[in-house]
Amino acid sequence: MTRAAVAREAAVSVVFLRHHPDLVQAIEAAQGGPVQKPQRAAQAATDHVVAAYRRRLDEMKQQLAAKDAQLHQKQRELDRLYGKLAAGSRLTQAELSQALSDALQRVTMLEEQLALRATTPAKEN
Repeated sequence: MTRAAVAREAAVSVVFLRHHPDLVQAIEAAQGGPVQKPQRAAQAATDHVVAAYRRRLDEMKQQLAAKDAQLHQKQRELDRLYGKLAAGSRLTQAELSQALSDALQRVTMLEEQLALRATTPAKEN
């Protein structure tokens, strides 16, 4: 008794049988052949892939946290330098405001670049 014979007798396609592993197991058991557990193998493969994705996600979260810490450090440094600049500068208020605006634009640009890197998957060799 083959899968094709069972499919023909049941008026279904062989593809239908392939999509129902329990039926394939029953056919193999009737043939006296090995009963395989394709669901277990598929589940193990799926679990392995999910675990790999979780590890990669954890790595990316750690990288993002490190970049975020660097960004905050740079922001504190900018604030400190702006305070020094404002205290001892000969620049006018407008010039100081422009310098701060320029620095904040650079910080914003760096934040956007970091966000883009965090969302772009890294190439693995």
